[in-house]
Amino acid sequence: MTKVAKTIKRLRVQNNLTQEALAEKLHVTRQTVSGWENNRTQPDVETLDLLATVFNVEIEELIYGKSKKDLEKKTDPSKILTVVFAIVGTLLLGGGLVIIFLNTWVNMPDMLLSVFSFLPMITGQAIAFFVFAKRRDSMPWREGAAVLWCAGCAATVAAVDSVFALTTNFYECFILDGLLFLPVIFLLDAVSPLVAYYAAVLTFGFNKIEATESVLWFFITVLLLAAGVCFTWAKRRNSEEVRYIYCVWLTTIAFFVLFGVCGFAIENGFMGMLSLLFLALYMSDSGTNASLPAGSMGLLGSSVMSVTVSILLHPDLNGSYPSAFKFDKLAFFAFLISSLCLVGGALIGQKFLQKNRIKISFCLFGIIVALISFAADTLPLGDWLFFVVLPVSVAQSASLIVLGAQSGRFVYLNLGMLMVVALFVSVLLAFSLSIVEYGVVFVLIGAAVLIVNYRFSKSVKRKAAESEVAEDE
Repeated sequence: MTKVAKTIKRLRVQNNLTQEALAEKLHVTRQTVSGWENNRTQPDVETLDLLATVFNVEIEELIYGKSKKDLEKKTDPSKILTVVFAIVGTLLLGGGLVIIFLNTWVNMPDMLLSVFSFLPMITGQAIAFFVFAKRRDSMPWREGAAVLWCAGCAATVAAVDSVFALTTNFYECFILDGLLFLPVIFLLDAVSPLVAYYAAVLTFGFNKIEATESVLWFFITVLLLAAGVCFTWAKRRNSEEVRYIYCVWLTTIAFFVLFGVCGFAIENGFMGMLSLLFLALYMSDSGTNASLPAGSMGLLGSSVMSVTVSILLHPDLNGSYPSAFKFDKLAFFAFLISSLCLVGGALIGQKFLQKNRIKISFCLFGIIVALISFAADTLPLGDWLFFVVLPVSVAQSASLIVLGAQSGRFVYLNLGMLMVVALFVSVLLAFSLSIVEYGVVFVLIGAAVLIVNYRFSKSVKRKAAESEVAEDE
């Protein structure tokens, strides 16, 4: 019954009640409440019912630490499995029909070929309309029908291209498939085709951007991705649903892929753009949904980007700086889009940001590093830029260490120290030390990290013990 003790204490604190105030509401002594919270005694059934009334929760939450709704979600994975099997089944069914259709394709007369070219898409639409009319409330039916409709669209595009001998290439056919998938996603509220849509947009966009290095094609790619963002935003009402979490992460990955893969064409300020995207993830985190660990991903990515930028700008590692100002429209536009993502992340997590000034400091230092990275690729600033970015990165790591010390989180503390170590090693690269000397330096650094962790651990345990004693009193 340890969960009961922890739950009573958690709910009491959440409701801003002292042990005396709770005891008064329950008509018991403060020592009785203390005994419950320290797992020395347990409340009886009647008292549990009264506790549930006082805290305005279900009795299941007192006993198991979670509400009845959460318990049902956790113990009943059948809905998820049903959707998965529906998608897999329809993929096999649709794939098999497409194989049979294409195998008999070459033996058909030209007139039939023209008619049958549109048959797969029409069949998929018919099935979708039936599901929309009769099985609209069934998620597996909607997802399955969406997969069949999309498979029919892809087959029709391929058939029409073959019959009418069109001059479209693979990338143009792929993006046409993606555009046909889009109404399927919105009409059937289906998330399974979203991955195919993003794949089509990113493949087509990268091909065009790499071939033309045009801002227009980058802009078009971003707009097409924004259609997926709109669908994800429309589903935000069901923020705890697995399908919503899937859409959020798929959309996030799509934007990172856009800047990552297209970075080969963008080049200028590439690290700065990724830094801003990771910071956008970190700033958007409100710490309320463990299923969306955007904060952890953004924090780790931003830290790695800052250290990487500092190391790449080291005079002994950086090959060359621009000899004159280089205006790259594509790079500037990409930097603008990533900056807008940063602003969006700040707006989403503004309430949590306002309560945490250390987090704001970390993000501000990260933004400065991103700007320096972009400036290093576009402006003739020279080797001295390393001595600007180094103290900024150290300040960012220091803010992370302070954040870990204040919140009692070893992850933040150690990540901040790892940043300091990496930056210190980058400075050592300027000195020609022997292997043994480098070994001694690493031993000293490792010992310092262990000592800090040991002292921090003792401090956390001492504060926890003092807090428990204060509660008992």
